[in-house]
Amino acid sequence: MAGMCANHPAPLLLLSAGMLDDGCHGGGPDSSADNDPTTYSRHFASRLDAFLTARHPQAALVGPTTEWTSKSTHGSSFAAECAWSRPDWDISGLDLWSQKRSNNFSVGRVGDLHGEFRRHNHCCKVFDVGCETDFLAEPGVVNCDGAQTIVDLWYQSLKALLLAHDYVCPAASGG
Repeated sequence: MAGMCANHPAPLLLLSAGMLDDGCHGGGPDSSADNDPTTYSRHFASRLDAFLTARHPQAALVGPTTEWTSKSTHGSSFAAECAWSRPDWDISGLDLWSQKRSNNFSVGRVGDLHGEFRRHNHCCKVFDVGCETDFLAEPGVVNCDGAQTIVDLWYQSLKALLLAHDYVCPAASGG
């Protein structure tokens, strides 16, 4: 898939950006490193910039990891699972990238559903945000209600980006 994207860059790129598996900067029960959200944000911004530069889209719709879920690891406590920071650090990383990015292409920014997903997660009691029906079918797997909420967010953001710009369709080949 990576080769396909590199060899045939798209004019429009939709990207839910995240580094949730990065345990080098702390941020969760799967890392023994000290929490370092500043370095995480710089690393995130650098990787996002390199990713988009390599694909040079005409337009990009970029958002942080859309949903927030707890980080379950073997032997972690319930409180540690709910102290998962990296999804929120993705927002800071995207903010840093937005400040420093080149203006070679138009960018639409998608928000996140972290607050909504916290209400629909077993961590709702820890956060005292009022508990709703769970958006997860099982840990890490979003159910249909949660998935539809994500689709609606991205659809509205894509619609706004497309309506805000004039795009020229490439000429059809072969007449």
